[in-house]
Amino acid sequence: MVKFPRVFTGLWAFHKAFYGLIRRLQTTVEHMRVRNDTAETTALVRGEVISLTSGRRQAVRADASAVTGAYPWVGVMTEGTDYHATGIARINGYGYVLFDEALDPAPAPGDIVYLSETPGRATNVAPKTEGAYVQRIGIVGDDTPYATANAAWVWLYHCCAPTEAD
Repeated sequence: MVKFPRVFTGLWAFHKAFYGLIRRLQTTVEHMRVRNDTAETTALVRGEVISLTSGRRQAVRADASAVTGAYPWVGVMTEGTDYHATGIARINGYGYVLFDEALDPAPAPGDIVYLSETPGRATNVAPKTEGAYVQRIGIVGDDTPYATANAAWVWLYHCCAPTEAD
């Protein structure tokens, strides 16, 4: 979460407007509205890794087998979103991310998280398939949900351009 300095003032209206703006900035920095309106006519699930297909913020399941634009991933769905509906994607901060099933080794705190070749999923193993792209999306913070839901809490970041797998 982005932290801003506290402002002390005697003007209540100023105080209220300033902190309203700060809350909006924090939400804008960490979340983005996306539309599930593409050729994939299925609902997006909470935790799926997504990318965008056009300027209208149309979300699709991201995967490491192809790069869309400069970055193959944009964020992680914070809630399930039906087809032809608008949802919220977390683009920064601490997010719930779905992983591939039966990873060996299983994700552990501190592991680097990569975009998987399975659409909408993440992995803690860098893709090695020829033609795949290696895209880091964050670091595992809490791996507790992996045992029951193939998910983990991840510190998300946007810093690294994808590179082709070796």
